[in-house]
Amino acid sequence: YLPNVDADTPVSVIYVSHGVGDTAANFKNFVAAQPDADPDFPYVMIVPQGLQLQPVAMGGGSAGIEWDIFESTTGDDNLEAALFESVLGCVADQYTVDASRVYTWGFSGGAILTAMLTSRYPEMIGASYVMSGAWFNDQAQKDGVNSMGINLLWDPLNSSDTGAVILSHGG
Repeated sequence: YLPNVDADTPVSVIYVSHGVGDTAANFKNFVAAQPDADPDFPYVMIVPQGLQLQPVAMGGGSAGIEWDIFESTTGDDNLEAALFESVLGCVADQYTVDASRVYTWGFSGGAILTAMLTSRYPEMIGASYVMSGAWFNDQAQKDGVNSMGINLLWDPLNSSDTGAVILSHGG
């Protein structure tokens, strides 16, 4: 979703991630973005499609988790981190991005991705909305969700990082 503004108008970026089993096309219907609705808050909304690249065994079968969310540490080759960086770079090539207004939000598996990006890029993300997700750098949450024996490795949270997080649980 792109705003109808000139290249010098500062815009926000909202990076939105759908849940496991959903699609970007379906989630965009839920989002109902209107990037020009508020002239004081034009934004670019990015809604990528997950690719089910992370195989996991569930219920005796095998399924793919949409996002590369299990391992993400600074300097590694995490696919979602690379996509996030590339997308922000592409947007910045075409718009004046207000660096203080880069936001992420996601649902379920997309919420875990949102938490991962927030943990990895606290200096870049001003606020996050984590809807029914988990933080894989919090041992209690790791213990609560890791019945599949997956290696969960993220950079640790740092109490000096700033930003706002709206967190909802469920699922």
